[in-house]
Amino acid sequence: MEKGELVKRLSLLEDQKNLMLASITKANNLSLFDDHSSTNSKEEADSDCDSVEAEKLIPLDLVNSEAVLLEHAGFTAFELRVNHLEKSVWGYDPSGNKMKKDYDQHMSLLTRVEEIKKQLNNVVRDREGLKAFLEQYDQVANLVSPFTDNIALERQILTPEGKAEIVAASSEELERVANSLREIGELQNFIDAPEFRGLEKLFPLITPIESAHIDQAAKSNEVSARITRLLDRYNRLINTLSEIFIAWDQMLTTIDVHISALERKARQ
Repeated sequence: MEKGELVKRLSLLEDQKNLMLASITKANNLSLFDDHSSTNSKEEADSDCDSVEAEKLIPLDLVNSEAVLLEHAGFTAFELRVNHLEKSVWGYDPSGNKMKKDYDQHMSLLTRVEEIKKQLNNVVRDREGLKAFLEQYDQVANLVSPFTDNIALERQILTPEGKAEIVAASSEELERVANSLREIGELQNFIDAPEFRGLEKLFPLITPIESAHIDQAAKSNEVSARITRLLDRYNRLINTLSEIFIAWDQMLTTIDVHISALERKARQ
C-alpha cells in the first residue's frame, strides 16, 4: 500500500472517530435539557446521528481491512505518544503552534530545566563547599558513580526488550559488519604471509641501499634536467632550420618560375 493512500485513509478514520466523539458529547448534553425543549433537542440529536451514520458509512474500499485497522491502531498510539512528548517538552503543539491553556501552571520541560538550572546556580553561589565539589566533580566522578562510561549505564538501564529492539533495528548494519569481518578473515593469509615474516632482520641491510638510492635519485634528477635543456635547444634549432628551409624553398621556386618564363620567351 502506498504511503499517500495510507495517510488519506487514516485521516478518514480520524474524522469518523471525531464525529462519533462529538455525537456522544451531544447525546450527554441532551440529558440536561428540560422537558419543554426535549422534542426539539431529540430531533436535532436524530439529525446529528444521521449525519454521523452517513459519515460512518463512507465506503473506503479497504483491502485487508483488519490488517489496516491494526496498523492504524499502532500508528495512532505512536502518534499520540509523540504529540504528548512534544507538548510536554515544548509546552505547545508544534503542528498547530498553539500554547497549552495551563501553560503557566504546567511549564514545559525545557522551561522547567532552565528554572532548575537557575535555582541550582543560586544554591551553588551561596555555598562555597558545594561550588568547590562541582568544580572537582569530573576528577572524582568514577568514585561517585559506579558507571565509568555511558555504555555500561545503558546496559544497566535497558530492558531485554529494549536491547532486542536495538539489535533488530541494527540488523542490516550488523550484517554489513559481519560480511566485512568475513572478508578480513579471508584476506588475513595475505597479510601474514610467510614471505613477510622476519622482515625486521632485513632492516639493517636496507640502510646502505637507501643512501645509494638517494645519491642515484639526485643524479637522475640532474640528468633529467640536462636532457630537458638539450631537448629545448634541439626544438629551437629544428624550428630555425625549418623556417630557413621554407624561405629557401620559396626563393628557389620563384627563380625557377622566372627561368621557365624566360626560356619560353626565347623559344618564341
